[in-house]
Amino acid sequence: MEPDGICGDININNVENDYLFPYLPEEFPDHPIPESYTLHKIHHIPLIPDIPDDFEFESEADFLSNFDFSPDPYAPIQSFPRQPYNQSEPILNFTEISEEDTKHTESSSAYFENLKTLRVIMKETRFLEFSAREAVLGPGALSRVTKELKVLATSLPCEAGGSIFCSFISSNLSLAEALISGPNDTPYEHGLYLFSLQIPSEYPKSPPIVQILTTGNGMIRFNPNLYNNGYVCLSIINTWGGNPQERWNPTFSTLLQVLVSIQALVMDCKVVQKEPGFEDYTENSQANKAYTWCVRYGNMAFAVLENLKNPPKAFVEVIQKHFYMKKGQILATLAKWLEEAKSADLDWNSAIVANHNRQTMTLFMEKGVYNVFEELYGQIREQLDCLDSV
Repeated sequence: MEPDGICGDININNVENDYLFPYLPEEFPDHPIPESYTLHKIHHIPLIPDIPDDFEFESEADFLSNFDFSPDPYAPIQSFPRQPYNQSEPILNFTEISEEDTKHTESSSAYFENLKTLRVIMKETRFLEFSAREAVLGPGALSRVTKELKVLATSLPCEAGGSIFCSFISSNLSLAEALISGPNDTPYEHGLYLFSLQIPSEYPKSPPIVQILTTGNGMIRFNPNLYNNGYVCLSIINTWGGNPQERWNPTFSTLLQVLVSIQALVMDCKVVQKEPGFEDYTENSQANKAYTWCVRYGNMAFAVLENLKNPPKAFVEVIQKHFYMKKGQILATLAKWLEEAKSADLDWNSAIVANHNRQTMTLFMEKGVYNVFEELYGQIREQLDCLDSV
């Protein structure tokens, strides 16, 4: 059952993203690819490794002891049915993919080099209390998760401008955590957002259960799709109606799609527009500006500062390296927001902001936006100065 109230959905048809629109084979002739999606962008998600459908692992530990997380430079391309698009877009006639097309191009950035091996972490200890009853994965679900793990280890984004990390419990692969960094040039930038993922026993017939845990103990709602009680509202995990083709598809939908959808389609500058009825509001509308400042505050207070003080146990190394390598950028963003706060002309009469983020709105009205961020700047700088080098 969905919580009271309504939440907006994300339409992936209007978004260009390197990770969401992979190669479409000829068996999907009804979904031609528009020219606006270049071959370079399409060739990003490798195919889940071939494992016979009837193959059974004796146990999760049995598979983990022999699992190879090393990158496969010649992994074939994952096949996804393309969502409908604007029919006026020109069609691209696809040719056969060559071996050269399917090679992974590893980044040479310092961020990638320092964190690439942490994209998938296996832990023996469960650190979270998960909301739903713990599932026992059957042979089919275990085989599918096994296939997806290798994809995550080599295909999750890992750059300073946007990265995703996962931690699985080795004794029960149905329980996982994900850490998603906010993309650059958004109110979520530099922050690390913790999510819990519970994979049902009948996976992939049913989607994973996803909750956001970075909420400031329920204080902040980061988005109409990211509730302060942890609820994540998204078609691909069947928590929002949406069109049938946008919902979870047992054949084609994956954990990678779910995680990248949250990062690329939810965490952007169009915050209030995710709410039904607000789709046509501009980024400079009073409602979006007020909501954005609430998100900026929550991002720095809880996705940055709180993680620096009390990092989630599954991701201590990730968090230390991420913030150490980005500390200059974080302080530069805070300085920029401080300057903008001096002339911020905000209307706090927006009903949606009052409904979603009353505590933050009240804080701003009592202290002033500039004073709140000035205090945050000092606290974050103090914590960043304590970080050891990578």
